[in-house]
Amino acid sequence: GNSGGPGEIIRSSAGVSASDKILFSSRCELLVAKFGRSSKPMPRVLVLTSRNVYIIVQAIVNNQLSISSERTISLGAIKYISTTNLKDDWFSIVVGSQEPDPLLNCVFKTEFFTHLNTAMRGQLTLKIGETIEYNKKPGKLATVKAVKDPAVPRDDVYKSGSIHTGPGEPPSSVSRPTPRPKPVAARPVTKGKLLRHGGPNGGPSKLSGNRPNGTTPRPVPTPQALPAATPQPAATQRIVPQPVAAVAASHNRTTSQASVRAPPPPPPAPPAATPAAPKKPSAKVLYDFSSDRPNELTIHAGEIIQIVSKEGN
Repeated sequence: GNSGGPGEIIRSSAGVSASDKILFSSRCELLVAKFGRSSKPMPRVLVLTSRNVYIIVQAIVNNQLSISSERTISLGAIKYISTTNLKDDWFSIVVGSQEPDPLLNCVFKTEFFTHLNTAMRGQLTLKIGETIEYNKKPGKLATVKAVKDPAVPRDDVYKSGSIHTGPGEPPSSVSRPTPRPKPVAARPVTKGKLLRHGGPNGGPSKLSGNRPNGTTPRPVPTPQALPAATPQPAATQRIVPQPVAAVAASHNRTTSQASVRAPPPPPPAPPAATPAAPKKPSAKVLYDFSSDRPNELTIHAGEIIQIVSKEGN
């Protein structure tokens, strides 16, 4: 249930269990007998839970408000409810225990009877007559008579063991129809999850003028059909040989564009070529020469002979 407020203070002060569901609560009056004087109605609080009926008293003790349960009645202990057939608001809860039965005055007694019957699963016994029965003392049944008194304009008056009340409505009267609720002007939704940008079919929203910043949504462009593309004959491309340097540059550019990383460092320069040995003099053989001597060389026409040493003749 709800938490906080005076209801929670009364619940905790009166010792009402948190597991009990509160079905009904209202201010009321309890007829309290005074020693040597006539009984007098005193203010109380009537609380109905799913298990008990509580009669709670509030009093000032030592300049502080004291709230306590004066009477706790289990629903299973209730024998019947006694009330009159007049317009008064008095009724008694007949228990038949070692305590007097409470005689109460509550303007919402009809609502209390309805909730009490629901809590007792339809097993409530309700006695309606010209008098109210209750045990004024344990084991001694007493009655209180209700009297029509035109001098009582509105509220009931308890006097000398009888209840004086007004004549009330005629028996043929009916309840007034339930009034219709007052029309409430609809408020535009200007914020929250129910607000959507733009109206139906992409149109502007009707709530654009209520926006705090005065901005208007941008219009949504209307989709248009694109002209059909005319197929063009593929032109025959002539393969033109490119220099190696250009191909390498194109390849490096494509690689650099396709990759996010930086290009690798250039390869190291090749080592310097070893200088060629000085060319020795040579001569071309014009004629064949054949020799059997060990210190002479046999040669043939057209051969290239390297001259190792040259002697002057």
